[in-house]
Amino acid sequence: MPLIRIIFICSALLLTSNTYAQQSFIAVYEHQETPTDYRAEFILIFDGTTAAYEHHQRTDKIDMNDGSTYTYYLPHEFYTWSITYPSKVVAERKILEDQTPIYFKGQPNPEWEITTETKIIDGYTVQKAICTNSYVPATGDYHLQDAIAWFTMDIPVSVGPERYYGLPGLIVLLEHSGRKTVRTKLKAISFDDIDTVDAVEVPAAAIVVSLEEIVRPYGIDRKWLRDEKKRWKEVSSR
Repeated sequence: MPLIRIIFICSALLLTSNTYAQQSFIAVYEHQETPTDYRAEFILIFDGTTAAYEHHQRTDKIDMNDGSTYTYYLPHEFYTWSITYPSKVVAERKILEDQTPIYFKGQPNPEWEITTETKIIDGYTVQKAICTNSYVPATGDYHLQDAIAWFTMDIPVSVGPERYYGLPGLIVLLEHSGRKTVRTKLKAISFDDIDTVDAVEVPAAAIVVSLEEIVRPYGIDRKWLRDEKKRWKEVSSR
């Protein structure tokens, strides 16, 4: 087994047992889509045990800033994601464009290949890792391929933006091999006292889907979803 993998496994074990008594924080991530001027800020909150990330992006169209006449369309992407340690239970609530909520809950397993490549980002020493399985297969209508995370051991907390976690340090920058124009970068972090971060709760009568379906809801069987929406409305109106 390569030394880098042995080190990572040992680090992950240490994180599971020791890290989650860490000081809580609120982190602001900036999501960028180039070559447009689109910028959006999303929040990651961690209380020492549970982390929650809110990604609230409504459908929009943006003109390019490279002189072309092409119009860039942003998909509706409105979700709240949480993970709780040490169980590593992940839960997500996504609001579809018609305002119907769908849910996922489980213990998905992102697999990371940690490289020896390092650099400095905003004063943090970060190390490159590549997600080698289809943990989050795509976002919106675009296949992003492999996720590339730059994480820092300066903040030894195994969380990050956009559903990604499992590294021995906070993800500072998230990129994708399939679309190099998309990136999510840590903009600010405040180590504040936070009593409790609420994990996403899945109601008993919720529309529950798979991880791939909640990431790519347009792939859900239409008839099944239509029937589930009808049932959900009937239950919610009682």
